Amino acid sequence: MLPIGPGRMTSSALPSKGQISTVGAAVLLIFLAAGFATAMLIHNRAALAVGVVLGFYFLFAIRVAEQWEKAAVLRLGRYIGLRGPGIFLIVPVIDRIRF
Repeated sequence: MLPIGPGRMTSSALPSKGQISTVGAAVLLIFLAAGFATAMLIHNRAALAVGVVLGFYFLFAIRVAEQWEKAAVLRLGRYIGLRGPGIFLIVPVIDRIRF
């Protein structure tokens, strides 16, 4: 049964922030276009593969904290520091962020 009335919201009740930022999506598109253009110019698919890999890395590495937010960065569960507001980078699989 759910409690009704004033009280503290738990972290599971709060809406979750998306994992992908719009800046990261834009960087992904830039790397895909650059990889495709380079692959067409030099007739080698390796350039396209490099563009795809770098694009997907930066898609998940670039984060944005809003003007009123500070983000605590945890690397393997250990506190690294505060980031934000603004754009910052993380290591996608190793770092976790708590806003």
